[in-house]
Order: sequence, then structure tokens, then C-alpha cells
Amino acid sequence: HDPSLKGFQVGPDSLGVCEGGGSLCANEAEFTVQLLMTPDEDVEVILDYDEQQIEVEGNSKSLSDTLVFTPENWQASQRVTVTAVNDDESEGDLETEIAFTVNSSDAGYDSLTIDALTVFIEDNDQIGLLFDGVPLPAIVEGGLSVREFDVRLSSRPTSGVDVAMSVLGDSHLEIITNGGWGQTASLSFSILDWAVEKTVQVRALDD
Repeated sequence: HDPSLKGFQVGPDSLGVCEGGGSLCANEAEFTVQLLMTPDEDVEVILDYDEQQIEVEGNSKSLSDTLVFTPENWQASQRVTVTAVNDDESEGDLETEIAFTVNSSDAGYDSLTIDALTVFIEDNDQIGLLFDGVPLPAIVEGGLSVREFDVRLSSRPTSGVDVAMSVLGDSHLEIITNGGWGQTASLSFSILDWAVEKTVQVRALDD
């Protein structure tokens, strides 16, 4: 065989996936790898990628990071499924790459390189606060009734987060978290308890 005719066909050359998937953007996408000519020996194509961002699965689940072409099956394209890792971190939309390494005793294939495939990832985590129990029911003046609501972060932070709260305007409301009653209070979240709801209590004083 003419070694100059040996090569690979990979397509498409880029993919787009979304964390968690949705109606407008799928959580996974596929690409295929195919040899252009019969190899003299087995050809391995090893996939290298950022496991924190994507997962890949080839034809063989036991060797999901490696595609193996033989002199017998070389004509069949091998399909690879790429899935976005649905983490809890707000990273914004980003892109990553899948790199390829070729190993073969066939010198014509072993000397070849394959261009990296770009994967565009749409993040589904937004920075913010989530509230449960709002709006509050009516509060009776004089501190006779206490209402409460819960707060947590909407995504995992990279470090601790303090949330400061204050009563606006000339109000007779008071709030409390872990300290005493007053018109200001605060909540603290860490990278470990960011998803744990924390309770804020509210009462109204006599005017």
C-alpha cells in the first residue's frame, strides 16, 4: 500500500453541548473517526480531554478513551459520544478540546497526527441567590407573629460568600439570622454548604 494515502477522517471538526441539556441544546453530541486506507497492523487512536468538563464514550465501553482499528474493520467509522459534565459551578460558556494520539506498528499510520476537535460548552449554572417562602404572609405588629424565609446560593462558589441584608427605608421591620434582632443581618456560605438553605426570620415592631 502507498503510505502517502493513509490518513484519518474526523467529522465534524467541532461540537456544541449544554450542561444538563434542554430543548434548544443537547447534553451530548457525536463525532466519527475513520481510516482512509487499510492498515498493515492495528491502529489505536487515544482520546485525551478534560474530564472535569466532558465525558467521552467510544464504541467499546471498556476502552472508552481508545478507538482500535484493525485490518479487518478499518472501513467502519467509529462513533464517539461527547457529554457535558453537569457540575454545580458557574463558569460561563467555555470551550475545550479533544486531542488525539495515534499508536501503531504500521509506520504509515504511526507517523500521522490528527487535529484536535473543539467542544463548545454552554454552562447552565448562574451566580445568584435562591429564595423559598417569599413573598411573606402579613406580619402582625408588636412582634406577635414571626415570619421566615430560606436563602441559598444558586451555584457552587470558588470561595466563601457573605450575604449582607438590611431593612430598607423607614420601616418597623426587624430581621434575625444567628445574631440578635435588628435592621441588618448576614448569612455566610462556604463551598461545602452553599446548597444548604439558611433561615431568615422577620418581625414587625409597634409604630
